[in-house]
Amino acid sequence: MVASRAACGRSEDAEHMVAVAAANFAKWAATDVLERAAVLRRAKALIPKYRDRFAQLMLSEIGAVDDWVDFNIQVAANAIEAAVNLALKYPSTLHTDETSDSYTIRQPAGVCLAIAPWNAPIVLAMRAIVFPLAFGNSVILKASELSPATHSLIAEVLDEAGVPKGVLSVMTNAPEHAEEVISSFIANPAVRRINFTGSTRIGKIIASISAQHLKRCLLELGGKSPLIVLKDANLELAAKAAVYGAF
Repeated sequence: MVASRAACGRSEDAEHMVAVAAANFAKWAATDVLERAAVLRRAKALIPKYRDRFAQLMLSEIGAVDDWVDFNIQVAANAIEAAVNLALKYPSTLHTDETSDSYTIRQPAGVCLAIAPWNAPIVLAMRAIVFPLAFGNSVILKASELSPATHSLIAEVLDEAGVPKGVLSVMTNAPEHAEEVISSFIANPAVRRINFTGSTRIGKIIASISAQHLKRCLLELGGKSPLIVLKDANLELAAKAAVYGAF
């Protein structure tokens, strides 16, 4: 049974995608933060419309049940709101120190690479996309090889919400081409930030490639929901929380 079909991107496709993202960065960066916030909040409002399509794709690609789909959708909506609120609180501004000649400029970084996993495909991809978008960056989502259609549907939601063409792109590829594609992305001078959620093994590789190019990367690796159980805890409840958090 075929779960989904996706383009088999290679390094030349990655180069083209970065060129498109870089070309569309400046206009989005110059867009007022209130307008960017409005676009992302439209995306949040649109998510329920896509719920059944997400459920169908997540079932076929990763075997997700309805509860997991709805959890993903709810937390993804929360991530959008959190990104918007943060961007509104810290807009791109010039900060000066009246007692000296120093100043600080807060501005978008450029093209951001978001590498998302398959296991919570909506929330983890949306989180990696909307925070840089909210602050005026362009984003390339490197979709998981196990959930390419689900990840591509996220881009469709954001496109309908009004994210300009070229500001968000989605790269899909075969597993055997993943290293080639990711290396091409990270090596490109226009890519300024890398965000990866996945295994510790792959995270080490991405960190190593990023270090070679002096690129800042954010890694969330191999977590299994650690928790601290205090002496006065309800042990039955704590055990249930541990099982739910890890599995």
